[in-house]
Amino acid sequence: MVFQIDEINKLLPPDLSEQKKGRLREGLRQFTRQNISQDKFYTDFYLPISLNYFLQGDLIRELRFPTFNNATGQYQKLYFDALLISNTCDVDESNKNTVTKKVVLAKLIPLNLYVASLKELAVENAAEILTQIKNQQFSNILYLPPNKEKMNI
Repeated sequence: MVFQIDEINKLLPPDLSEQKKGRLREGLRQFTRQNISQDKFYTDFYLPISLNYFLQGDLIRELRFPTFNNATGQYQKLYFDALLISNTCDVDESNKNTVTKKVVLAKLIPLNLYVASLKELAVENAAEILTQIKNQQFSNILYLPPNKEKMNI
């Protein structure tokens, strides 16, 4: 998705401080038409401290997932990193809801494994797809940039 920089202000929540709005504007500026083909540099996206509860967008290390093994025809219990997609208020135990809410987790696939699968399938435009992924141009793939201080996913 390409943002028009003039439209960004209309999308920002009105209750945010000007400092937070400025940070969002600068982050989104990377996705303007003139910058779409350039590599993106994501910095300062991760909290420097751990909280005692999960937030939307949290990365969860080594969560066990059932994974089908094609060779054996059986499921295995393997560990993968995951991303919490549900709203923070939906997972807060103190928030009593009349309708049951579900937590949505997405298993994270390291980019190098995804690229390897494109090569294995002999996808002709794999390099272009990789660039589009890093530019967040797909609605069904979310690229999480590596953070040298925390983890490489």
